[in-house]
Amino acid sequence: MLLALHARRSYASIRVFADRHPDRPLVVALTGTDVYRDIRHSREAQESLELARRLIVLQPMAARELEPRLRRKVRVVVQSAATRLRHKPVAGRFRVCVIGHLRDEKDPMRTLAALTHVVFPLEVVHLGAPLDPALGKEAIQAMRREPRYRWLGSVPHARALGWLASIGLLLLVAFAL
Repeated sequence: MLLALHARRSYASIRVFADRHPDRPLVVALTGTDVYRDIRHSREAQESLELARRLIVLQPMAARELEPRLRRKVRVVVQSAATRLRHKPVAGRFRVCVIGHLRDEKDPMRTLAALTHVVFPLEVVHLGAPLDPALGKEAIQAMRREPRYRWLGSVPHARALGWLASIGLLLLVAFAL
């Protein structure tokens, strides 16, 4: 069996596996980039959908982005995690945590732009690696201009969970339209 993550990026492995083992299960887990971009424009992503026996999506609405004939292959696996994390928000201020790597397609500076319209006291903490170096520089400059914004870059999982326990609102950067 092959379980491939990302239809476009795993295309070469999917193609080789399908050719060598046409009788074995081939499952492709679609990422947000697949669902909201690549399956529309990438021949490799589209062929991966055809070759897969099953397609995994992470939320029910993602199946609507597929052609109706492919939807019969879809299984929705909603992400979840058991944790002992206790919610202990910071006293005296409202903290927002943004989780998303700095890359153009995620529009990672959208929250910062919205912050200019917010008058009540709050703090924005942004977690995510600078996959686009120019956006990393922009985040550093933004911290100099806006004292309510802190970009921490990539952080270990345990530290991210600690930040999550201290917030009032979580923003997951999904995809820029």
